[in-house]
Amino acid sequence: MTKDGEVVEFYESLARPEDIIPVEKLRRLSENTEEIIVRRIRKAHELGYKVYLVIYPERTGFHEAYGTGMKNPDKFLEEMKNLSLKWARIAEENDVEMFSPVNELFLWVGEKKANRWHEEILPELKKVYNGYLAPRGLQFYYFDPFSERPFASKNTEFNFSGWDYITSDFYCIGIEKVPTEENILKCIIATINKSIEMRDKYDARGVFYGEMSHPAGTSSDVFDLFFRENYGKVDGWFLWSLNDYSNDCKKVAKDYFTRRHDISNTSLKDVEIFDPTDVASRIPEAKELVFREDFGGMGFESKNGTKGYKFEVQGTNYTVKVKFRIIDGGALIFFERNSDMYEIQIIEASRIAIYKSGQEGHFIIAEPRREIRPNRSYLLEISRNGNDFAIYLDGELVHAFSDPNPLKGSFDLTSYYKEPVDNSCVIYEEVAVLK
Repeated sequence: MTKDGEVVEFYESLARPEDIIPVEKLRRLSENTEEIIVRRIRKAHELGYKVYLVIYPERTGFHEAYGTGMKNPDKFLEEMKNLSLKWARIAEENDVEMFSPVNELFLWVGEKKANRWHEEILPELKKVYNGYLAPRGLQFYYFDPFSERPFASKNTEFNFSGWDYITSDFYCIGIEKVPTEENILKCIIATINKSIEMRDKYDARGVFYGEMSHPAGTSSDVFDLFFRENYGKVDGWFLWSLNDYSNDCKKVAKDYFTRRHDISNTSLKDVEIFDPTDVASRIPEAKELVFREDFGGMGFESKNGTKGYKFEVQGTNYTVKVKFRIIDGGALIFFERNSDMYEIQIIEASRIAIYKSGQEGHFIIAEPRREIRPNRSYLLEISRNGNDFAIYLDGELVHAFSDPNPLKGSFDLTSYYKEPVDNSCVIYEEVAVLK
């Protein structure tokens, strides 16, 4: 997808800023995409390989931007449906063994909307393609850096009925602060257990992982741990090709592919899962209104991250309610901000990210995906009870956590401004504090 939102088929990744080419040239080169991909499929078959074909949407020059700043997710989903059906037909015509529609769709439009899209397109895919079908790019677990336990994403609610394989990526987002071998192992085991549970529930053919990497780096030790725990339990791995794997990593992968190994029976088989709802349930409802600001009914406008509305909240037991409307880009909310701070990014079309920054470093707490529409009012609630925090959007729990070293400071409401978002505007309509 170009910066202007145009979807163009292309036969190579344009992941980095230096890969960006003029749109006119991109369109011209894209005319050869089908011919080039079909040639590669046939060459792989000639060499004796099976082929797995995946549609991989990407923002030109900003691989990890996904749906950031995207204005019309429904139009994007319709385009992805048409492309998926087109390439499913091509896969059928060229005897491709396995096919996946849109990789990591939930990162573009949110988990719920992506799950519905997959349910709707599956019957259409089966009309034109007879090989194996699998969704692609799901992530079952993230990692809570405070309790050092995995917690489930909305992708664990994915309906795999009718799909041939259970699939998940493995990244363990949130482990950057505490990337010990034991914590990595917790994420691996949680993902394996959930994958096998869903395989049995949906009577799928098997399990495979679409990508495998790690926020703290993909060393040969992490590779060996990952393969050791998965060996004999899953049916395949597809390693993220843009990682700069060392020769040692490649040797580990080759060893597990070519040589028989024992099947692991780790002591962390029944790893404990963190449940954010347990934290949220400990925070009592705040009912007494102590502060309200509606900005004279006109709202407070923040553009391009340059102007914020600041206020203080006394004590550590409260609920702050913020009603806002994104015109462009996204909202950026700092809370309990001093030299250290918590930060919430809410960005169209699907990104919500919660961070902590300060003496412990800058690290992600959670990155759930929800549909975020421009020109629509949302109600954000931040509730606190001592060490416990819960964050809600329109009454739905986004995330909750318990910080053993909680912060205390001010609130600052501003706008998110970072490439590829080059124009950001948020209207804060109302702020209220309850205790």
